[in-house]
This record gives sequence, structure tokens and C-alpha cells, in this order.
Amino acid sequence: MRTLLVERIRLLQLSLQDRKAVAGLVLVHAGGALAPAAAALSTGWLVAALTGSASGREPATAIVWPLVAMAALLAVTEVLEALGGALEQFVAGRVDALATRSRTGAWRG
Repeated sequence: MRTLLVERIRLLQLSLQDRKAVAGLVLVHAGGALAPAAAALSTGWLVAALTGSASGREPATAIVWPLVAMAALLAVTEVLEALGGALEQFVAGRVDALATRSRTGAWRG
């Protein structure tokens, strides 16, 4: 158990060598975590606009901005997912390279 803990701490130290990539990965995952809440708010806004438009309280054009917000949110979510996958692979490759250098003695941490 202790060996596993030491290994995990060492991998964490190696992953923090490239702080910009790790910070980007954290931001992408934070954005991905906020996306469902933003989608719920956007959907609520769209439903409110649709019911207002259907009942005649609001003009039919009232649904334009909620639709734009929903489309933009979907596009941003797709970009975040693609960027997250690429950043995960990049950081994992960096950690693998650093771990290999660490084992061979070529790394000086």
C-alpha cells in the first residue's frame, strides 16, 4: 500500500512539471463540469421564451437569443471535450516521458 502511495505521489510530481498544460487541463475539465448547469439554464430560458411566444405574451422573435445561447453552448461543449482529450493525451505523454527518464537516470528532478 505504501509503495502504491509513493508511486502516485511521484506521478503527481511528474505531472506538475508542465504547469501550463496541467492548468489548461484543469480549466477544460472545470468548463466541462459547468456545462450541464449552463445547459439547464439555457434550456429553461428557451422553454420560457417558447411558452411566452406561444401564449402571445412575447413576440415570436423572443426565442432567437435563447436558441443562439443554446447553440453556442453546444459548440463550446464540443470544443471543450475535444480539447480535453488532446490535453489529457499530451499530459500523459509528458508524464510517461518524465517517468521513463526518471527510471533511466536521465531526469534530474
